[in-house]
Amino acid sequence: LTRGEVSGELAKRVSIDMYQNAHQALIERMTRIESGPQRMLGWISLAISGGLGCLSLTLVALGIIATILIAILTHIP
Repeated sequence: LTRGEVSGELAKRVSIDMYQNAHQALIERMTRIESGPQRMLGWISLAISGGLGCLSLTLVALGIIATILIAILTHIP
């Protein structure tokens, strides 16, 4: 390799300081995103959907019990 080729290859490399600054900026950005208010939206939606699921199961169970009781009470001689 000639000195010009070596210098050209070295010029293509990213300096350590530039890499560290970019890496630190990325870490700070991810930290801001993860600690933002949207982080709680997942837990809120999980709680709401879980609550609605339990409510629907409860209503279905009450409907089945009511249907059985009506069927029993209307067929008593």
